Amino acid sequence: MSVQERSYPTRLGRWPDDEHKMLLAGFLDGKTVCDVGCGVGRVADIIPPDRYVGIDIDEEALERARHDHPDHAFREDIGGPYPGTDICLFQTVLQHIPDDKLGGLLARTKGNVLIVEYMHPWLRGPKKKNAHHRSRLDYIAAMRGLFGSKETMAWHMPTKYQVHPKRTMSLSFLEILK
Repeated sequence: MSVQERSYPTRLGRWPDDEHKMLLAGFLDGKTVCDVGCGVGRVADIIPPDRYVGIDIDEEALERARHDHPDHAFREDIGGPYPGTDICLFQTVLQHIPDDKLGGLLARTKGNVLIVEYMHPWLRGPKKKNAHHRSRLDYIAAMRGLFGSKETMAWHMPTKYQVHPKRTMSLSFLEILK
């Protein structure tokens, strides 16, 4: 896969791009989706409103999501189990969750889980506040610790993004079928 020029994703910016959305749509097609950490609803437009619920802790982002996608459902995350859907999507969310909170968050899922993250251990470290990047093996170990070895995990090729003239990052897909 060749590296293509991309702009770095911003909090309220125009990411993910169309190519990324097409890849994501392949995982979500025909399924009901709980989009945990949905932010402004960046992927809501690839999922029919009757098959989507977005959840976030940021009320400002939820307001914008409701404005931009009035037919989709968006809810504030107040704890407890996530809605029962076919798949629970965590897209660039878990990198903000400390290790000691990861298990509790993943345990709130009911259906299958799709983790879409920048999975690079070099992104972790004491100088990187609020960055809890993990490798795919870290996520697999966390899920096995919660659900045992009965779940099936599929690892998908990463999509590369040029985020700096000298640095490329891969956005990876890890699908956990419970």
